[in-house]
Amino acid sequence: MNLRRVVYNKDTLDSSTFQTFLDLGDGDGGVRFVPLIEKAYLNCLKNVPGHSTSESSRFAVASIADDTDNNDDNNINKNVICVVRNVSSHPSAPIAVMVQLEKPGNLGTIYRSIVQSNLFEGVIIVDGGVGGSRQGEKTTTTNNNSNNNNVKKNPQRISEKDINYYSMCNAPLIGIMKRFDDCNAFYDFATKLSKRKVVATALVPNSLSAYSESGIDLITDPKVFIMMGSEEHGLPKQVLERGDTTFIHIPTLASSLNVGCAMSMIISIITIEQHRRQRALEVV
Repeated sequence: MNLRRVVYNKDTLDSSTFQTFLDLGDGDGGVRFVPLIEKAYLNCLKNVPGHSTSESSRFAVASIADDTDNNDDNNINKNVICVVRNVSSHPSAPIAVMVQLEKPGNLGTIYRSIVQSNLFEGVIIVDGGVGGSRQGEKTTTTNNNSNNNNVKKNPQRISEKDINYYSMCNAPLIGIMKRFDDCNAFYDFATKLSKRKVVATALVPNSLSAYSESGIDLITDPKVFIMMGSEEHGLPKQVLERGDTTFIHIPTLASSLNVGCAMSMIISIITIEQHRRQRALEVV
């Protein structure tokens, strides 16, 4: 089944309307049903493309018309949004992995950029430390480019409310695929249940420039996890010491980048390279 999400105005529709579909559940490959109050739903609606979504879109939007608006073609999709993955055109794509992000606004920026770029299959969030340890954990402050060892306070866990707001109201097409308590849980998933490579942004010895040919090849691979660390702590030291993760860095003059800016730059690199390859094929 290609149906991924059903978002509806709970002030107008009752969950019993979807009982047949609700029985499918929310598990892997299942359908997620998201009730929103009317104000949140209307905000969500602003970020949904038109009824006829292009074949180039990774996620299409199929909508159910409100019976009260049948006479007005401009008022369809008033109460229900159905998100369907366009599998035939986009069989696979990178997955963004956000590790220990602390600021909801950054998550919102990243989320909107990911959706509007039409380049990613989804987003994974990793909370806490490695192995669940959070109290006084020793981390490596990378800020997605730096590399200083410090003992920091525990990273804040972004609330479900914030995630629902930024991912649903601002960018409803792509859901949070999974949320892990710590990095070990993510790597168990990545190594046992997925054949994707893990590519992380950090300025460490032997990291590749994101502008280099090798770096570009890594992040444009459709079967890759692109991992970024938190605003203050960056990626945990245990992640930086893993042998099954490839590291890239974004060259800067003297300082690190905001995680939202870093993701936007990665998106730009992927987009430019995809267009370059497409033009090369057209010339041939």
